[in-house]
Amino acid sequence: MSSHDAFEADLSAYAIDALDAADRRAFEAHLSTCAVCQAELIDLRKVAAALGTGAEVVEPPASLKAKTIARAIGQSARTIETSASAPLRLPVRTARPSVSTWFAAAAAVCVIAGLAAYALTLRAEVTALREGLADATSRLSSLRAEVVALRTDSTRLARTLSVLSAPAVLRVDLRGQGGAPAAIG
Repeated sequence: MSSHDAFEADLSAYAIDALDAADRRAFEAHLSTCAVCQAELIDLRKVAAALGTGAEVVEPPASLKAKTIARAIGQSARTIETSASAPLRLPVRTARPSVSTWFAAAAAVCVIAGLAAYALTLRAEVTALREGLADATSRLSSLRAEVVALRTDSTRLARTLSVLSAPAVLRVDLRGQGGAPAAIG
């Protein structure tokens, strides 16, 4: 089998652009070197171009359009007007909501109202929590200041106690003399 025989089957597919990219590249590489395939390709392209023009044009019946549209929208063909002078007018349907549509809408309104009420209660709770947090923060600040003051007093009392309990401290009881015999210290 020659290389030409391998590409002979691809010739007609190439003429109508039916090869994938890899096969097309391989066939075009062969086509550039094969005069037989080049000549045959010219003939096949002429045939492919004539295929579309060889068929006889048939005008569909005027009622076909009306029947097709009527079947698509579910009405009889008599209600659809077709004429050469007037454009096609489709019947206008006035849609009435069904009971289930009303129930769905009512349910949606109820859900929205419930969610709005829930959002309002959450907002009130958030406001109350913010106020409580502000109050707790102010109490915390005052307690911190009180702890600092108590630490200062504690340090001062510890120093005083350490001075009074030092071993070098001598205790002397004082009693009144002469003019003030009842005085003590």
